[in-house]
Amino acid sequence: MKKNILIPIIGLSIFTLASCNFAQGGSTTTIVESSNNPSVSSQTTIPQISSSTSTNIPSSSTTPASSSSSTKSSTFSSRSTATQASYSSIAEDNNGINITEVVGYNEAAYLKFTAANTEYNAYYKEASSSSFTKIDNELIRINNDEGRIDVLGLKPGNYVIKVEDKNNPNTYTTSNSVVVTKQDRSGYAHFNYNSGVGAYNDDGTLKNNAVVVYVNENNKNTVKAEIAGTEYTGLSDILKHSTNSSYPVDIRIIGRVGAATWSSASPSISIYDNATNQTVEGINGEYLELRNYDEEAIIAGGYNELDTSTYAKLNGLTNKIKYDGTEFDSYYNMLDISGAKNVTVEGVGIDAEIFQWGFTWKSDCKSIEVKNLTFTDYTEDACSFEGSGQDANLNKISAFTSTRYWIHNNTFNRGKNYWDVCSEQDKHDGDGSTDLKRVAYVTLSYNEYYNNHKTGLVGGSDSQMTSCVTFHHNYYNQCQSRLPFARQVNMHMYNNYYYKSSGNNMQIYAGAYAFIENSYFKDVRNTFSVSDRGLGTAAVKSYNNTFDNSPYSGATIVESRTEAVNNQNVFSTTFDMDDKVFYFDTEDNISDVSLMLQTDKVPTYIPIVSGAGKLVALDYSLHTTEHNDPYVDSKVKAQYTTNTPLNSGLYYQAINAGLVIQEESSIDDSTIVKEDNGTIYVTDTSSTLSTIGYYVLNNNDRVNTGKVTYSMEITLTGIGSKWNFLRFLDNDGDEVLAIRVAADTKNIAYTLDEDDSTETIIKNTPFKAGTYKITLTIDYSSSSAILKVGDYQTEISSFNYTIGAFKFMTAIKATDRSFTVKNIVITKEN
Repeated sequence: MKKNILIPIIGLSIFTLASCNFAQGGSTTTIVESSNNPSVSSQTTIPQISSSTSTNIPSSSTTPASSSSSTKSSTFSSRSTATQASYSSIAEDNNGINITEVVGYNEAAYLKFTAANTEYNAYYKEASSSSFTKIDNELIRINNDEGRIDVLGLKPGNYVIKVEDKNNPNTYTTSNSVVVTKQDRSGYAHFNYNSGVGAYNDDGTLKNNAVVVYVNENNKNTVKAEIAGTEYTGLSDILKHSTNSSYPVDIRIIGRVGAATWSSASPSISIYDNATNQTVEGINGEYLELRNYDEEAIIAGGYNELDTSTYAKLNGLTNKIKYDGTEFDSYYNMLDISGAKNVTVEGVGIDAEIFQWGFTWKSDCKSIEVKNLTFTDYTEDACSFEGSGQDANLNKISAFTSTRYWIHNNTFNRGKNYWDVCSEQDKHDGDGSTDLKRVAYVTLSYNEYYNNHKTGLVGGSDSQMTSCVTFHHNYYNQCQSRLPFARQVNMHMYNNYYYKSSGNNMQIYAGAYAFIENSYFKDVRNTFSVSDRGLGTAAVKSYNNTFDNSPYSGATIVESRTEAVNNQNVFSTTFDMDDKVFYFDTEDNISDVSLMLQTDKVPTYIPIVSGAGKLVALDYSLHTTEHNDPYVDSKVKAQYTTNTPLNSGLYYQAINAGLVIQEESSIDDSTIVKEDNGTIYVTDTSSTLSTIGYYVLNNNDRVNTGKVTYSMEITLTGIGSKWNFLRFLDNDGDEVLAIRVAADTKNIAYTLDEDDSTETIIKNTPFKAGTYKITLTIDYSSSSAILKVGDYQTEISSFNYTIGAFKFMTAIKATDRSFTVKNIVITKEN
């Protein structure tokens, strides 16, 4: 049936968009059982932000396969038990199971209940859906009389969780609705990349054909998974064969997964003949011969043995001692992975831990995500990334083959090496938490580094190349050095909290260029060390940071976000202001990120949200405009709106370019954007004033099935230079399509995903003043769209967004861009 709806232009009211996308990708699942884990100390909690959601979108979830019953586990005592929702009243109840807490956070949720001596099933659904999806049994864990259910891979929205007595399905309880929020994907890992980093899509759901593997201490060497028709056994074997990008792999760690490590030894280290020969004594009293050793040779020679009294050996780890002709070096308990693609390694709940071992993602790994894990007593690195290639050939960003890494919401405790054979004796605390070498497009966010010695390395030598790295919302808690130690790299750092660093906090050497904004340094001993090292001028550009009892010599303090600093970075000397190589908003001259805290909020907020087990919703309402943001745009408003239900209406806001205008003090002038007799007038007032109007659709007009056509008539009175005058927003407030005047030719064009640098010309015909009928038809059955502008049309593939609003905008630097909009029509065809 076809239905035409003429949208009325109603009174001026302020509305914003709410997120409303829930479908979950399909997956296959493998599991055995769970293990015992140490408890984790409690942390500060924060309440969940209120967020409204539209609930008229049908579910397209699939039920993952599962192979075991409810899992026994040890401790759920909260490292960060959030206070956002605790229900005593139940929406639906049949004979009752006592739900004590239900919490939604960033693309996931959990529920706690009082457990009896029985087994349980659990299910979830969208709040508006009539059918439930089964939750994997491995995500149901019982500890004494407390049960915990974790639900992973959810789109933002409203959800309901159901707990059922497995032996008596008539006994169940259903929770009240819980709000699931968005994860922050700001930073280089996702820059100009919409395929989803790791095993998940950008909407938080698993990618198609994803293989889900549950790993715990008991099954770490026996768990099985089938990838592209071949079965692999054990965690190491599965990860080393996760190379087929058509089969993403999601490793879910339950509890502590440990590894045997070398028995404690205090070898006699001595250097002879001016460092030409080194001797190392083993536990057998014998000296190592001057050669390389693998694990078998170390054990066979009696030099040391693996201590399996607490944790069994984790098969597939690399254990070796290297000799370079002058001294020994060690490389212990590292899981080396090459060629992996679309892989996520994540912790379940609050107690997932990697103990006495770590990861090295080596050559040609792409699209890797590591999240919600605690790393403790790693003997070498906790989680390092080491690409390949000759440094001389890696002087262009496009030359890197190891790319797209997202390390977030982890806790890195201090390492522990029980047998340090290095002459420097500098590996007693491990060799690094997050080291990066010859890789590009990396984001490290919302991590806690606690009491680390060598925290992070970017570039293994002065000439080694690394490119496009973002550090944001990290908590460096009483670390010693390397926060990071960086060479030959371009880095963006914002909203990080550096607390009581005792050594060299940040070292920027050899052509490295770090842009740091809105970060807080508290009681930091040596904040910056900057040195050219004879390989190019290095620089720290500091904007809007706070140095509290922290000397900041070596940094260039700038008063303007766009001020250039002297540097010789090989990738770009102005990368932080170039939207071709950086997420830079050229209209407003700001970093295009989802959550930029005011600097004074960093010390309070960052310890709450950063680190493993911090299962709390991010508060996007804290996004600031203090660093010359001209406005808080619809994308930010959408993430914390509390207006529900939404009604059709016009939202307007005038923007005074270059001034700080908070949301609550927006210019309220109904003559700038107004409706009169069915026509919207968007008036350009001056060369420093841009005008924005939003037309927000009601819930009934936001659909994602069948075929939908959006049309309107826009009359342009002036053209000028490049200009996005009409933008289609999705239900999250993101700009998914913009009609624009092309940058150089003034031709009729469009852009996708807010990226002006990838404009597509619809027709080699310049825009001229006059009236254009603009029509967007989305066919959700084929996930494609037809865009018509006047007499010209083009097809857009892979386009299936739910449209939530239209955004109209004049130009900032012009006075001739007034225009009118009328005859807004939505046509729905089932």
